[in-house]
This record gives sequence, C-alpha cells and structure tokens, in this order.
Amino acid sequence: MTPNSSSASSAPSRRSFLASTAVAAAAVAGGVPLLSACGGSDGGSREGATSGKDADKLLPAYVASTVAKPDIPSKNGSTAGYTSKIDLAALATSVPKKLGTGAPLKIMAPLWG
Repeated sequence: MTPNSSSASSAPSRRSFLASTAVAAAAVAGGVPLLSACGGSDGGSREGATSGKDADKLLPAYVASTVAKPDIPSKNGSTAGYTSKIDLAALATSVPKKLGTGAPLKIMAPLWG
C-alpha cells in the first residue's frame, strides 16, 4: 500500500495537521486588527476610562461594618471572625418600610450549574 493511495486510513496526517495549523495562524493574524480597535490611541478621547483622582470622586469610601464586634479581629486584611451568634433584636433595620406591593414576585435567573 502506498502512502498516497485512496484506501489510506482517515487518521490525521502531518499534511492535514500543518494545513489546519496554517489556517489557525491566519485566523489569529487576521483578528489582530480587530482587537486593536478596542484599545484606542493615546491621541483621542478616552471615554469610559476612569482612574486616579477621577475614580476617587465616583467610588464610595470604605467604611468597616459596625453591626457587631467580631470575636476574632482581622489582621493584615483578613476577614474578622465570629464564634457566637448575633442578637437579632440588637440589629438595626436597613430598610424601615417594606418595599413593593406585597404581591407575589416572579423572577428569571440563569442556572450555571
């Protein structure tokens, strides 16, 4: 049997692998100009880019929660720990009045599992 005969197996060959690699490389190279359109240039306006002092004006300042004193204080940015439950009667109400009409609520949510 010769390698170029029509009765050869349909398994991938080096020739088909190289051809598919060339096609993939051409697709990636052709996509570079499309992706560069997302970056913008330094000379134009930068709508949507907020950083530095502009971001400080938009973002709220961090305020640690004072709902309950933790049993294990946080250290070096770790989360505070609690070993006992919080007295529910001592909690403040964040929304004093019920929202909505009280009618049944229907929602639709994606299930990613």
